[in-house]
Amino acid sequence: CHVCFAPFAGGFYLGGYMNYEELKPWQISQLVHNQVVCDGEFEVTFENHGCQWRCKEGALSGEVFEFTMNEAKAKVKHYTSDINFAWPIIQSNGISLVYMVDGWEAHWLNPDKGMDEDFSTADGDALIAAMICFLKMKESENG
Repeated sequence: CHVCFAPFAGGFYLGGYMNYEELKPWQISQLVHNQVVCDGEFEVTFENHGCQWRCKEGALSGEVFEFTMNEAKAKVKHYTSDINFAWPIIQSNGISLVYMVDGWEAHWLNPDKGMDEDFSTADGDALIAAMICFLKMKESENG
């Protein structure tokens, strides 16, 4: 583990997968940062108004870092509110955004498996929908 401070959230599971739709935007950004910058090296739990990040392997294995919500927000990019950070993820992963009557939908179709892994999510915000779709895609890849 290198200390890039990014988490995987504990809790909010639904049917074997995390229910990302119940997370707040700052929590989603934490998870995206973990995948994009830290290559999934951390686990985190969100509690009260903060989070704990635990290194999963390497020299810092088991090391825990605790942050308030504001400290955690300051340590990662704002993937759910800044197109400059979100767009490279959307483009490089082939995530499609579609505006529907009730909000945005984001879709990713696994080219190796076809329709079997069409992850979609709907949200009133396009970037949040896209980042949730990205996290579902990464969760599927990591089994």
